Order: sequence, then C-alpha cells, then structure tokens
Amino acid sequence: MHIKSLRVEQFKRFRQPVSLDKLEPGLNIISAPNEAGKSTLAEALRTVFFERYGTGSLTKILPWGDSSAAPEIELDFSLNGQDMRLSKRFLKRKRCDLYIGNQHLDNDEAEQYLASQMGFEYAAKGGSQARNWGVPGLLWIEQGQGQDLRNSVEHASGTLQQALGSEIADLTSADGDYLIEQAQQQLDQYVTQAQGQPRGVWLAAQKEAKELEEQLQSQKSALQQYQQWVDELAQARQQIVQAEANRPWEQLRDQAKQVQTQLTQARQLQERAKELQQALTMLDEREKLYQQAGERDKEWASQRSQRAEQVKTLGAKFEQEKGIFNSLNQRLDQARSHKEASQQEQERASAWQQWFQEQAAFESSQQQLEQVQRQLAELNKLEAELIQCGAALVQLKISDEALDQLRQQNQLIQRLQHQLETISTELQIDLQEGASLLLDGEPVQGQHRAHLSASTRIELPGLGQLRIIPGGRDLGKVQQQLAQTQQDYTQALGQLGGKSLDELERRREQYREQEQQDRLLRGSMKALAPQGKAHLQGLVQAAQQRVAPQRPNGEAIEATELGRIAQTASLAEQQYRALESDWHDAREALARTQTRLEQADTEAQSLEQQWADPQRQQAQQEREQQWGQLRLQREQRLADQKTLEAELATLSVSVLEQDLQRFERSAQQQEQSYNEARLAAQLVQTKLETHGAQGLEEQIDQTALRLHDCQRRCAAYERRVAALRLLLSVLREQRNTLTQRLHEPLQKHINHYLRLLLGKARVELDEYLAPRWLQRDSGQGLADDIDGLSFGAREQIGLIARLAYADLLQQAGRPTLLILDDVLVHSDNERLSAMKRIINDAAQRHQILLFTCQADKWMDMGVALRPVPQSVQ
Repeated sequence: MHIKSLRVEQFKRFRQPVSLDKLEPGLNIISAPNEAGKSTLAEALRTVFFERYGTGSLTKILPWGDSSAAPEIELDFSLNGQDMRLSKRFLKRKRCDLYIGNQHLDNDEAEQYLASQMGFEYAAKGGSQARNWGVPGLLWIEQGQGQDLRNSVEHASGTLQQALGSEIADLTSADGDYLIEQAQQQLDQYVTQAQGQPRGVWLAAQKEAKELEEQLQSQKSALQQYQQWVDELAQARQQIVQAEANRPWEQLRDQAKQVQTQLTQARQLQERAKELQQALTMLDEREKLYQQAGERDKEWASQRSQRAEQVKTLGAKFEQEKGIFNSLNQRLDQARSHKEASQQEQERASAWQQWFQEQAAFESSQQQLEQVQRQLAELNKLEAELIQCGAALVQLKISDEALDQLRQQNQLIQRLQHQLETISTELQIDLQEGASLLLDGEPVQGQHRAHLSASTRIELPGLGQLRIIPGGRDLGKVQQQLAQTQQDYTQALGQLGGKSLDELERRREQYREQEQQDRLLRGSMKALAPQGKAHLQGLVQAAQQRVAPQRPNGEAIEATELGRIAQTASLAEQQYRALESDWHDAREALARTQTRLEQADTEAQSLEQQWADPQRQQAQQEREQQWGQLRLQREQRLADQKTLEAELATLSVSVLEQDLQRFERSAQQQEQSYNEARLAAQLVQTKLETHGAQGLEEQIDQTALRLHDCQRRCAAYERRVAALRLLLSVLREQRNTLTQRLHEPLQKHINHYLRLLLGKARVELDEYLAPRWLQRDSGQGLADDIDGLSFGAREQIGLIARLAYADLLQQAGRPTLLILDDVLVHSDNERLSAMKRIINDAAQRHQILLFTCQADKWMDMGVALRPVPQSVQ
C-alpha cells in the first residue's frame, strides 16, 4: 500500500485546506515542533479509514469553536496495484467517494470495500474503537502507545493467523483439544479457574473438616473450663474463711472515726483564718480610699496652674488670628470685583464660540448631504442589477435532490453496463489473412472482440452459419434494469430541461455563480446602507431642512482669543474661591479660639474658688488623722494571722480529708470483696453441678473419628486434582510444541530485526502471536518477561514486532502501511542508532510515515525531513 497525498480541511486545528503530497513509497519523515499538527495529520489518516462517513458523534474533529464546520479528508493512494482516491466529508453534507481507476464506489459500498481489503471493520454504532481497527490498528502506532502491543495483536489475530497458513486450522481443531477440554471440565469440578482454589465436593469436605476441628477444639475447651471452675471454687472458699476470721473492714472504719475528729478541729481553725483575712481585706480597701483622696488633692493643684497658663496662651493666639482675618477680608473684596468683570467677558466669548460651532456643523451637514445623495444613486444602480440576477436565478435553478438522483441514475447505468459486460458472453475472433465472416450481417476480418448480450448470427462463407445465444445468469434481468434506468434517466433529463448531465452540471455551476453574485450585490447594498434606503432618504431630507445659525451682535471675537478669555475667567474664579475658603477658615478659627479662651478663664476661676473653701481644708485634716489610726489596726491583725497560720501547719485539712476517704474506701472494698467471694463460690458451684453430667470425654472421641474420615476424603480429592493438573500440563506442553512450529514464520521475521538491536537475543511468542519472553545471549538460559522491561525496551520490541507482522502480511499478499507517531523518544543513543538501521531496512519493503518533533535525531536517515504543510487558500 502506498499513500501518495493527503488533504484535510476544517479538521481540528486545520480550518483551511492543508495538503501533504509527493509521499515516497519507502520512508517519509514529517518533522515539526509540538502543537504544530503532526498528530492531527496521523489522526486524519485513522479517521478517513476507520470512521463511518455517516456517524454523528465525531464532534472532537471539529475546529475549536466552529460547530457548523464540515470536516473533509481526501486521500490518493495505491492498493493491490490499483490507483485509488478516497474522499470523505463528515457531520455536514456527509459523503464518501472511492475512485478505483475508472470505477466509482460511494458511501457504504466504498467503506465496506476498503474494510475488506485492509483487514479492519467499522463500529456498529458511534465512533470507531481499537477493537475494530484490525491490521491497521496493529501497524499504525499512536503517540505514546508504542509499548502497548498485546491488545492490538488480539484485534488483528484473525488476519495474522490467515497469513501463517492452513496449519493454524490443525492447531485450533486438533483432537487433543477434546481431551484437554474434558480434563479441564473435570478439574473445574474441584477447583476454580481464576485462582485454582477448591470448590464443589472438595470445598464442602474442607469446610466440614474445618467445622469438625472447631467443634473438637470447643469440646476440649469446655472440658478445660470445667477443670478450671473446680480450682476457682477451692480458692473462693479459702478466701471466705480468712475474711470471716479477721474482719478487716471493722478496723478500717475505727481509724476513719479518729481522722474525722482531727478534721473537725482543723476546719474550725480554717474558719478563724478566713475571718482575719476578711478583716485585713476591709482595712486594705479603706487605706486605698485615703490614698486616692490624697492623689486627687495633688491633681487639683496641678490643674490650677495648667488652667492659668492656658488662659494666657489662648489670649495671645486670639489677637494674632484677629489680625489675619481682617487682612483676608480686604483681599476678598478685591477678588470679587475682578471675578465679576471676567465673567461678563466670558459670557460674550461663549456666545461667539457657540456660533462658530453651529456654523461648522451646518457646513458639515451640507457636505454629508452630497455624500448621501451619491450613495442613493449607487444604491439604485445595485437594486437594478439585483433584479436582473434574481431573474437569472429563477431560470437556472435546479433542485439538489433531482440533480443528486440524476447523478445516482448515471452511476447506476455505468455499473449496470459494466456488470452487463462482465456477465455477457465474450467472443474473440482471430482470422487468417484474407479470411472474413459476417457478424449479424457486418463483415469482420483479422482480429475482433465483442461482448454478446443477445442472440447473434455468424455467417461463415462457404461453410454455413453459427448462432450464439448468451446464457449468463441474470443477463435478461440486467438488460431490463439497464433499459428501464436509461429510460428514467432520459425522462429526468427532459423534466430538468437538459440534454445531458454535463449540461445540467454547468447550469448548476452557473446558478452557484449567480448565487454568489446575488450575495455580493446584497453585501454591497448592506455596506452602502446598513440601516436601509429609507434611512439615507431621511438623512437627505433632514440636511435639506437645516438653516444657517444667526450671527451674534457686536464686534467679533477671534477664535484664538476664546481660550485666553476662558482661562482668565477660570483663574479669577479660582482665586476668588481660594480666598473665600481661606476667609471662612480664618473666621471659624477665630471663633473657636475665642470660645476656648472664655471656657478656660471660667474653669480657672472655678478651681480657685473651690481650692480656697474652708470646709475642704478641714476635711483634709480629719482624713489624715483617720489614716494613721487605720495603720495601727492593720498591724495588729497581721500579728494575729501569723499565730493562727502556725497552728494550722500542724493540722493539714487536705491530708486529713485524703486519709478519711482512703480508710472509708478500704473498708468498703474489703467488705465488698468478702461478699463477691461468697457469690462467686455459689455461681461456680452451680456451673459445676450443671456441666458435670454432659459426658464431654465421649463427645470428644466421636468428633475425632468423624474428623479423621473427613480428612481422608480431602486427601483423596487433593490427589485427584494433582493428577488432573499433571495431565493438563502434559497435553498443553504438546500443544505448545505444535504452536511453536506454527510461529516459526513470524519468529523468523522478528529475529531478523532483533539481531540488529540485541545481537543473538530472541523473542518467544505467546498463543496470541504476541511477544511474551525475551531470551538474551547471557549463557544462563533465563528469559525476561517483556511486560517487566523498561518503557524504552518495550517500545523498541513493540516496533520490531510490528515490522515483522508487516513482513508476514506482505508475503501473504496483504496491504501494509506503517505510521509511527513520535516513537522511540525513550531510547538511548546506542539503541536509537540500531532502531534507525531497523527502520531503514523495513522501509525497503514497506511505506513508513514517521512523525517526529525531534528533527535532530532523524537527520541521518537518507531522506529529506518534511515540515507540516501550511494552510492553502
């Protein structure tokens, strides 16, 4: 298989058409940075083959944000020696066309032909999945999936087995399969398939043995418990005798009474200590009141001096602010006069400025009037052309459905004619020089070839005549269908007013050109009059009704002076506003200072009167005398408190409380232990009387006999399972020997490539024809599980296996094409060099499309590195 060119349009990142052409039959390398569209081109190849043209679930291939797009892919390629062209359009105006030389297949027929030729199938519903991809899914590596091989091999296993030859049928239908199946069925009666665990009668016997073991253990535990109860009863009776003789709880209660007496004395001393502490606290509170009164007198004296100083300072400040206020008052009157004169000049300038603006607007409207009148004239011309275009569209219009039906009838006539030629009788004539005959009355000489679909007469001069009556199957039916189709085709041509399909196709193209002209005319009219013709007519009428503005009275003011006058007026206004603000601030500051001065003077006089009051001075002397008496009382109370604390040190209330609780709990515990021992002895006596007559020894003997019999059956089942497993192992080993012989053709191709990578190493295949073990040249006879190798090694072996599958399929006459999307990115330099040699070798037999973002690693492959094509208009 040879892909020659690929063209995509409105497909994911490629909104505009993109074409990848002139692809070589061997190695082709498409190189570009990430996000440039390499994987998109590879996905386009998978989409054009694997996805049905009619599926509606392929929204992922739409350009981002464009739900109305119709993705289209066109492919030129050769398959089985025939040049083909495949074209598919998805989602909108869905279509599939396949041209094989002069033959044309469309839609479902085209898709089924490709699937059968290339070895894949379509999904019954929705988008295609990996299980449908068959051989192409095996040979086309998606980005990052080079190491995943097993599932792809299973999906293509049918085609691979066909390529191995007829002996695969001997393997799948060997008589040994019946014996393996029977042995497996018997083994499945005893063990599970997944993990080989017991099941059925073996599992039931194991469960019974486990239950008997548990029952025997329970009976032995019961006997041991009985013996333990006997020992417990003896211990309990001995404890009861000792407790009744000593009665320790009574002695502990006597000790608790003595501690209670001492605790009462200690608590009385604590109450006296609390009373002394309360008295000291009251004395401390009274002393604090005296201290606070003295501090208030000091604060009062400080306030007198502060108020006198404040009155002096505020008086000086009031005189200073009064002078500032008078100065601002004079300046404010001058600024007010200047502002009023500037405002009058500005009003006059504003009148002239408004006249200048209105006059400019009037002149602009007249200019706009001329432009709109020109637009109206052009619009009238376009309307006339649009009417002519509409008439042409009516004459040229052809129904899309009728034209499609006519195309289908034409294609059907071609297929029927081809089919008629196929099933009709072929007559080949080769006459000697000078000889001749008559074919239905027409002379024939030399070599002649004809397809006979009706009774034909051959006249042989001097010999007689022959009549050939074709007898091909369905010949009459095909002729009848061809005649009816040709009649319908001619009738349809007449109804559409055409002489041939080509003429109607030309009319259809003319109709599309007129449609394009109609859209252009309407677009031009829309550009000239976005709001309609009536809007333009309204603008003309409005402009014609506008009159020139009236000129102001007085001497004109130049436009250049308008700005200066406005600036002078604005500056005068700003100066006045600033002085007015300063004048208000100065007036408010003067009022605030005057108010504070009056308030401070009033407070200073009030403080002097209160300080000189005789009653206040007498109260101060009495308070100092009472404070001295309070200090003497406090010293006496502190002496009494020290004496009481010395007495409490000998009697600790907390320690006595702990001793009392300890003796009471101990007495209660001793008495409770005595009562519990009596109750326990009674319970144990009852248990012994209840379990003494159950015959535990006889039960244990019977359970042991049943357990021995069950264990014997389990051993028999285990021996049978081992025998069945051995039989299956021998049978499968023989089957693997046959399988290995059938794998040799594929193994030969894999080893051919593997020698270029790992020397004498070899890969072993599993029953699904997928690589399973890697045997290295280590001399130890050990094989590595391929699934346990590094990512890079698995990717390398996966690529080698795919190349071997391609060689095998090619030998079997199957088409091959390898697509490698960003492969071998995890290979070191040495392995990558070997893999390049392998790819180059495979490219001598197969076409390979290699997409990569690492151009520097593939420059030594002997082919030019092609960039991702740019969009073409």
